[in-house]
Amino acid sequence: MEIINGANITRFQKLTNGIRENVDEWKVVDIIFDERKPVNTDDISKKLDTYFGVLEGYMFICSSKEILVLVMLGKSCDLQKIKQDVQHTLPDYKCKISVGQIARDGLQTIELRLKQVADLPSMGGGNCLPMRKFVKSATKKYFLSWMTISLFGA
Repeated sequence: MEIINGANITRFQKLTNGIRENVDEWKVVDIIFDERKPVNTDDISKKLDTYFGVLEGYMFICSSKEILVLVMLGKSCDLQKIKQDVQHTLPDYKCKISVGQIARDGLQTIELRLKQVADLPSMGGGNCLPMRKFVKSATKKYFLSWMTISLFGA
């Protein structure tokens, strides 16, 4: 598992072609940590690296409160079990974990999300949406934009 500090957009873009080739085998694990409790991202990344072992994957340390993992788990895996296993791997941390399949257009959404994270310092810091909420928000905006173009030719 390659560990990438920060929302490295350039690195992510280089990875996407390889992921697209077998997108149905790749999963996304989004981990959001409780903001009130200190988080040791070095400790967490080591534990996650040990858990995922030799599987092909990429761990983005987006911030001290969010880690995004893209991992090749195969076509049929139990997403709920992965979520529980990750939770058990991080017993000292209170966090929300989302595990899901990466859709073909999902890579674009993840890239947008990483860009949002990368822009946070220039936006004066602050909180950003967890991946699962960001995806819903981005999907709704994309759908509304599509509807506007379809209906009004704009």
